[in-house]
Amino acid sequence: MQWPVRSGPTARLFGDGGFFTPDRRARFAAVEPPPPLVPAPGALRLNTGRVRDHWHTMTRTGKAARLSAHLAEPFVELHPDDARGRGIRPASLVRVFSPRGSIVVRAS
Repeated sequence: MQWPVRSGPTARLFGDGGFFTPDRRARFAAVEPPPPLVPAPGALRLNTGRVRDHWHTMTRTGKAARLSAHLAEPFVELHPDDARGRGIRPASLVRVFSPRGSIVVRAS
């Protein structure tokens, strides 16, 4: 399926090299990215990673329960030095939190 969805088949959008502007040329807007976030001292950066059978940010594969069957539960994976410095042992339960929420998961 191709966006925008139309009633019948259509050619690929912009396949002819033109855009939806009067002169058919693209319009670009220069943007300045926000400054990088700097974690508070002692805080860690949280990254949502992938597991063995998931790809496409799990937008499709995350819906297939069979692909997650090899994992019994969610987990947090830490570098051994970070875990040791916080007194976290393998398989212990830890609370991971951010301004958006928290979760208790097993440490790996």
